[in-house]
Amino acid sequence: MIFNTSRALLLALASALVANAAIYVTEPSAGSSCHGGQTCSISWLDDGQAPLLSSIGVTRVALYTGELQLVQTLQPVDVSSAHTLTFTPDPKAGPNSGSYYIAFIPASDSAYRGYSPWFSLDNMSGSFASPDPAATSSLPLPSTSGIPTGNETTTAETTVSQSGSSSISATLTETSATSGATEATSSGFSTVRATSSGSISGASSGASSSATSSGTSTRTSASSTASASNAAVSNNVPATGFAATLLAFLGAMLL
Repeated sequence: MIFNTSRALLLALASALVANAAIYVTEPSAGSSCHGGQTCSISWLDDGQAPLLSSIGVTRVALYTGELQLVQTLQPVDVSSAHTLTFTPDPKAGPNSGSYYIAFIPASDSAYRGYSPWFSLDNMSGSFASPDPAATSSLPLPSTSGIPTGNETTTAETTVSQSGSSSISATLTETSATSGATEATSSGFSTVRATSSGSISGASSGASSSATSSGTSTRTSASSTASASNAAVSNNVPATGFAATLLAFLGAMLL
């Protein structure tokens, strides 16, 4: 009999140590009281033992009694960035009792569980035998995905110079309801802006420029074609027109 009792106590102690391996609840403290219909604070710290709060993240929090009998659902929280929250005990959720505790259950459904010490609630009018459906309904988890909401688009800017060099860069900007705008200056540079469709085009000083979401940009004139992937046009392009005639004349004179 003594052996069985000691074994049960050891198992209970071990369970308590595992449950609080990463989160140390400072409020509510053991034997403390909160009041139905009034604000009650919950605070916790990371004790430095694995799993750390940074690896637990978003956690469901709730008020329980007995063996995980749900009394009231509380607002989920990211325990890696917050260390306190407040809630108002619903007087209809349970009776006056000293057998309440807070449980932390990770949204990732990991095996980790965190528990507060037992504490009391007064000014309560409910019953454990008849849980209040309004108090035990689930609450949405906070979003931490960082996925764009659809109000953003990739903007590509292509610059083409008279020498034939071309460069392209992409940044993230707010979505415009209109199509991409093209700007050209007298110096022969052209800046082209694209919408989320990924297609852009523009022209200046007799040269045309186009780019697609694949990252390819080209510049076409009457005598040469430049690719953005090459970043520059070769200097060994044969001379044409007046320049070719002049070179031929000078060559004949030298001979």
